[in-house]
Amino acid sequence: MRTHAPGAQHRVSGRAAGRPVGRARGQRGAVLVEAAFVLPILALVMFGILEYGVAFKNGGMVSQSSRAAARAFAAEPRSDEAADAARFAAEDALNSLVSATPLNLYLYRANPTTGQPCSNSGCTGSSTVSAVCTSGSTWCLSYTWNAGTSDFVLSGGSWPPSSRNACLATADSVGAQVSARYNFFTNFFGSSTTLTDRTMMRLEPMPVGFCAPT
Repeated sequence: MRTHAPGAQHRVSGRAAGRPVGRARGQRGAVLVEAAFVLPILALVMFGILEYGVAFKNGGMVSQSSRAAARAFAAEPRSDEAADAARFAAEDALNSLVSATPLNLYLYRANPTTGQPCSNSGCTGSSTVSAVCTSGSTWCLSYTWNAGTSDFVLSGGSWPPSSRNACLATADSVGAQVSARYNFFTNFFGSSTTLTDRTMMRLEPMPVGFCAPT
């Protein structure tokens, strides 16, 4: 029979028992290091999904606002109430914005082919809507958002009903551009971004004798 010296069994068992404990501690340390790398990235991805999900929803409302404004204006092309109808339609479509503030509404005569705004010199330019509408165009109505009253207020420009062509074959086209500023919940992706959408529609034809500009 093999015998062991006193204390040998204890020494062997101690060394054997010590190896799993050391490995477990090393594994826990590795997990903590991995978590320190992964968790910030995971948090950034989750915040990104939240931020851009809300921005996408707000962008849809801005698009809906521009469509509603163009549709309302085009439906009453020679009416004095067309611009107000378009303004109200735009406001209604923006009443559910989340962490965002409306900025501008432009209602303008548009080139039916390119959608570009018509300036005083004609409809062949390539200037931006804001540039044309803030330069005194006689074919554009500019509105800015009043935070105190929560509505769009006329800030300049004109497009008199008498100058709008609503005849079947040669009807003008109306453009509606809406902008809103989305404020990010976090500062990971900047403080804010501007959401803008533009819609163009042809004016609804009016009866002969009432459709031509005067």
